[in-house]
Amino acid sequence: WQLLVDPLDGSAVFAKGSKKWGSMVGATDLEGRLIFSWNIISTGAVFTSEYSPILPLKSLKSKIDSGGKLRIDVFDYDAGASEKIRPELEATYGLKSDQLQITSGPSAVCTGWDIWRGLLDGLLWLPSINGKKNYPGYDLIFLGALASAGYAVRLGKIGTAVNFVAVAPTNEDVETLYAIGLRQI
Repeated sequence: WQLLVDPLDGSAVFAKGSKKWGSMVGATDLEGRLIFSWNIISTGAVFTSEYSPILPLKSLKSKIDSGGKLRIDVFDYDAGASEKIRPELEATYGLKSDQLQITSGPSAVCTGWDIWRGLLDGLLWLPSINGKKNYPGYDLIFLGALASAGYAVRLGKIGTAVNFVAVAPTNEDVETLYAIGLRQI
């Protein structure tokens, strides 16, 4: 096995004095498959792939049907795709504008922590000409804990590297988010 380490996820916001950053460590087998992850938030909280939170995962549609609002993290390194995502999500799920909150978290591990705690319903990260074009393995360590908790995770490739990430409560939801994001690139 080998270790992947991201000692300071959210380094840009950390340098600006933000308190939202974290560290991630993942153990992979020699083929690169993640077998364990530790995600440490700047508050001292830890979430791992060893245990899962006890949260009932409801599909995005069932959450909306029961009167809930959707909270999705969209990150595109300021390429402008997130502005296009809102109307697509609203049309796809039949939402009014006050039923959808789109965030853009300062670090992967903090966004993962918010999903883990039920504060976000999913995430959609897109490649960008203004920032990262690919997500290296250490950027994705937190996904192991979310998958262990039952979340559907979809990694996409345009070319040869992972440059597209979607996470949602169900496979149907993650494929819907993925398709919406794919139309933006």
